[in-house]
Amino acid sequence: MFGAARIATYHMGGGGAGASVNKSFTYVTSTESATSGTYTISIPATTQAGDIAFLFDRINTLTTTNTTPLNFTNITTYNGSSHKWTLSYKVLGSGDVNTTITGQSASAATAHRKLMLFYRPNWSIATTTIADLEQNHVASGTTVTNQTLSMSNLVEPGIGFAFYAFGTTGTLTRGSTLSTDGQGSVQEYTQGSVLYVKTFLWDQDDTATDSTISISAASAQQMGLFTFYAQFT
Repeated sequence: MFGAARIATYHMGGGGAGASVNKSFTYVTSTESATSGTYTISIPATTQAGDIAFLFDRINTLTTTNTTPLNFTNITTYNGSSHKWTLSYKVLGSGDVNTTITGQSASAATAHRKLMLFYRPNWSIATTTIADLEQNHVASGTTVTNQTLSMSNLVEPGIGFAFYAFGTTGTLTRGSTLSTDGQGSVQEYTQGSVLYVKTFLWDQDDTATDSTISISAASAQQMGLFTFYAQFT
């Protein structure tokens, strides 16, 4: 199941006109897709212009041409032994709401899995910076080398991400040494019990901290682990 929506707190200073607003995010919703032959994913009607979308996309082949959705910004495309993962983001415009986009795609027989998360800032985002990207995978194993998500270097406001990608379902462990963020409990979202994303939200008046991210499985399989944070002005 998807995590519950987060409610951001607005902090007014100075009282009256011209008071500054603490920049913060509200989690809006998430959407997913997992079929063979139809490689689109929906941007829901509950989103609005100015929201920011993060897409986590996996396809079960290395032969396809890398595809980042139209007008999305690529964060990374990483080739495993038989899976390809593409991560991207976009600040939505008015024409994006209640539409579908095309991500990684291949032949009709090739499976894909997509998970997209949406956040609403309480200001108009001017710039987005992706930092501290680390990525690794094993072709067949029960663990991947731990990664440090160095969010203490983040200039708030920002969002940290830990993306766990498994080859099959089963007993799958998604570790994080940090269980709380600036808005309470760290949230986790999943697509089909194979793709998981933990998120760490930090408002402008928060102090972000680091987290060690780990991944493991009870049985040997292909796994990918990706960590990064996004900071905004």
